[in-house]
Amino acid sequence: MPADLIHYVHAPGYRPEYNYLYAIIVNYYNVKYGYAYPSEWKISRAYGKGIQTVRTHLRALESYGLIKIIKPTGNKRYIPYKPLTKEKLFEKCPDARENYLKSIQAEDAEKERGGRK
Repeated sequence: MPADLIHYVHAPGYRPEYNYLYAIIVNYYNVKYGYAYPSEWKISRAYGKGIQTVRTHLRALESYGLIKIIKPTGNKRYIPYKPLTKEKLFEKCPDARENYLKSIQAEDAEKERGGRK
């Protein structure tokens, strides 16, 4: 899984479980064809979620620019994109930067109170 994917959890509305779904799509990627083409049922089994959740989460991945969904007849095709670097993501989504900085501030505040280091 690309290391830069971990920064997406700071984007508003992004769920950490989307990273696993992204990894599933990458796992099914066929280099020869340039896309992944598992059925939604196959994704559902691997993801451990129902079909409607899979569809919703796939659309979310597409909205975050991590995949492109192509809808021909038959199985949909999925083109995974390389996640943005932390800097590019934060440039494109300032709220993600703000959330990231808030998490660092919370950690620093806990350290000052004598909490875990």
